[in-house]
Amino acid sequence: MRYRLRRPRQMAPILIDRTVDQFSDLDGFASQIAAMDTVVAIDNSTAHLAGSLGVPTCVLLPFAADWRWFEKREDSPWYPTSAAVPAAAARRLAVRGGNA
Repeated sequence: MRYRLRRPRQMAPILIDRTVDQFSDLDGFASQIAAMDTVVAIDNSTAHLAGSLGVPTCVLLPFAADWRWFEKREDSPWYPTSAAVPAAAARRLAVRGGNA
C-alpha cells in the first residue's frame, strides 16, 4: 500500500469523544475505531486495534521502529489493511508537500 499525504480542500474538525475510555471500555473503543474510514496513529494500541479490526490504518513509526514492523516493508503481515510509514519517509513527504 503506497501512502500519500494530501492537503484537504477544507480541514475536517477533530472530534474528541471523552465518553469512551479506551482503557476501561475496550468494546466502546473498538466501536469508535470500527466506525472510522481510516485511522492515522503512532505505534500504539489504537494502531494495533484498528489493524486487527481491518480498518485501513497508517502507522507512523519512530526512527527506531520496533522489529515487528520490518524495516524494508510498507505493509504488515499481521495487519493487511495497515501501512507502516517510517519516520524518514514521513519527513520526506511533509517536506515535499505530500508528493513522495
